[in-house]
Amino acid sequence: MSNAVDGDIRACLGGLAGDQRRAEGLLADLGANLRRVPVEERTRALHLRAIALRRIVTRWSEDQPDEATRRSLCDELVALGEEARDWRLILVSGRQLASEHSVRD
Repeated sequence: MSNAVDGDIRACLGGLAGDQRRAEGLLADLGANLRRVPVEERTRALHLRAIALRRIVTRWSEDQPDEATRRSLCDELVALGEEARDWRLILVSGRQLASEHSVRD
């Protein structure tokens, strides 16, 4: 079971703490995907946004954001996770095409 799914189960059980666990699970999934996406000009904003969101989530205990704010941030983490997976697939496909092209030449 992924960290995000595990976090979803916990989020049902407990307000801020549950939302924080869910966000941390989403961040872990995002990080796992971003490790396979090199930082370059095209992906720089994605990496920087992930870092900024991680900082925000770590402050939730002190800042006590409302439920709508927490839900919005989790939605953004889900979207970033999808974007990171897309980049990973694009980069893998590009490497495969380059490899096939070099073999033919």
